[in-house]
Amino acid sequence: MHCALLLPFMLSTVVAALQDTQTPRPGPISDDEIIETIGSLSIDDPKAFPYTVQRLAGFGTRAIPQCVRVIRNSGYAPQVRNGCMQALAVLGPRALPALEAVKDSLGDELPLLRARAIEVIGAIGFDARSALPAVQKLLKDDDAFVRSRALIVTALLTEDKPAFLPKVAEALEDPSPTVQAMAASAIHQFYTDAAKDYVERIADHIDAKDATVKGQACLALASQGDAAVPLLLEFVRAKEDPAASAEDNARTRTRKFSAIQIFGLLRPVRSEGVDVLVDTFSHADKKLVDAAADSLRRIGGEAVGRIASVAEDESLPLERRVRAITELGTIGDPSRAYAPVLVAALQHDDPAMREAASLAATKIISGVPGSIEALTKLLGDPSVETRMNAAQALGQAGEAAKPALDDLVAMLSTDPRAARGAAHALMKLGADAAPVVPRLIALLDSGDTGARLRAVEILGSMGELVVPSLLEAAKSLDSLRGRRCIALVMQSIGAHLSHDEDRTKLATQCVEALRAWLDSDEDVLVRDSAIALGQFGSRAKQVVPQLIRLASDGGTEERIAALFALSRIAPLEERVFETIHAAVAAESQDVRWAALESLGTPGNAKAVPVLVSALESTVDFDRVRAAESLSRIGKPAKEALPALEKAARRELQRPVADTINGVIRILMAL
Repeated sequence: MHCALLLPFMLSTVVAALQDTQTPRPGPISDDEIIETIGSLSIDDPKAFPYTVQRLAGFGTRAIPQCVRVIRNSGYAPQVRNGCMQALAVLGPRALPALEAVKDSLGDELPLLRARAIEVIGAIGFDARSALPAVQKLLKDDDAFVRSRALIVTALLTEDKPAFLPKVAEALEDPSPTVQAMAASAIHQFYTDAAKDYVERIADHIDAKDATVKGQACLALASQGDAAVPLLLEFVRAKEDPAASAEDNARTRTRKFSAIQIFGLLRPVRSEGVDVLVDTFSHADKKLVDAAADSLRRIGGEAVGRIASVAEDESLPLERRVRAITELGTIGDPSRAYAPVLVAALQHDDPAMREAASLAATKIISGVPGSIEALTKLLGDPSVETRMNAAQALGQAGEAAKPALDDLVAMLSTDPRAARGAAHALMKLGADAAPVVPRLIALLDSGDTGARLRAVEILGSMGELVVPSLLEAAKSLDSLRGRRCIALVMQSIGAHLSHDEDRTKLATQCVEALRAWLDSDEDVLVRDSAIALGQFGSRAKQVVPQLIRLASDGGTEERIAALFALSRIAPLEERVFETIHAAVAAESQDVRWAALESLGTPGNAKAVPVLVSALESTVDFDRVRAAESLSRIGKPAKEALPALEKAARRELQRPVADTINGVIRILMAL
């Protein structure tokens, strides 16, 4: 367990497994490929180095013999040997076969390689204890980096940790900040509640100039629990002395700041710590208030009551009370127990208090009891931020928010930002917003484009409960914009209805309504209806003949929509396959791309030869679409692997080659 904690702290070069990291080629791993990768470590490119290390480690134990060969040979450049060491460290316990070679490197003349050897031993873990005596000799190495690694790895591997603690405490006084930080880290990780005799020595470093030393010392002091509390209280309560030097007062303030942070880390929470934090939060200046607020947030629920009392204390400046309300929101649901404080703040005369309270209400996901009336009133607040927050908070209240539904709908036609908040609230309410469905459907024919689109989004999120009203509207609405909006809503709910066996009748009725619009003279309505029909999947099979005609003879956008719809409704039918296949040769590039993408449906074995042929296209995007579609077909597309590998070898465009190689890996894994 500790090895996993130590490795990120130990390695000075972070080796990240990023998505764009070069990966080993498909197929068996060869020594030549490993040697080639090791050779790449010599390239003087700091950005490429960690990727190469990751690639080398990606070969697994297969790379160990070659890494051992390199680290034993001082003729290799230090950078190359360093990279091999780092790759072994990434392998962790799997690098055990390399242990003897790594132990030999503990005596290397280069400090960096001695340090890396120690890191590998620590990464291997307890199975590397035979190397511990040699590592301990390096506790007195001339190089601070080496000493720091020897310290933390000894603390990790030693069987008698109490006996080693004095050495760790002694290292806190090392002249190097690197060693000091590592000593504090060792206390934090391995000596919880066991370094009580050293709390003052640890505390001497919580005001260190070096940020790493300071941070690790704070963690180390927090790990000592009750033994640290008296000292921490002393630091927080200390006053600056006008007669003291500026340096002494700066130290007093820094220790105070650090002690405040440490109280937030202590577990279990100490009541005296909460008291001093709340006192600081109530009366100190902004920098210390920020630190106290951060610690109170860390403490969470156990501090909520005290923070609520600050919000209610009228003797305090309004700014501090507003900040207390903000912190209640940041803590979240535990603040629900103090709902009356929040409700009172929602009704406060000061706009800053109302805004802070409305924002706090949004962060209490289970809703604030008794807040509906106050939040509804805030939907008309002069501040757009407050209106947005109030709408969001109402959306989290569930059925209790029904009295605010009409006001939320009215907001959809107001300021765009506030309207967006109202839309999110109505979507969040879902079925609880059913009473306003008729009003939302009426907005589908509104002259306000924003209101129409928001109504589409909300209705689409509400699912099947809106379908009966939507079907009635489809019969009565004559305007193009109204019908298009209905088609857009059906795009959202079609996928759900297509898989729900109990909703066959509703799905059939939707399909019939959309089918009638395929004969419209308005190409945009035809396009939107075709896309919506595709969402109903096999439930829309009766419209396949119309969609085939549209895919063959329609305008460009209509053809694209019809192709996608066919690929969702009946992709494996012969007539559908032939229609999509024919579109691959279309003059329109957009239609061609849509056809290639439409062929990529699971199990579509007939499409494999067509897509393989498209890998020969001179158009980059054709090749990309063809490869991606092969990956979606699944196992039947494995027969295309030779063609994909050939295409990858000859590909000159890096993004296209990356896509093809990614598809190869996907298919090989099936």
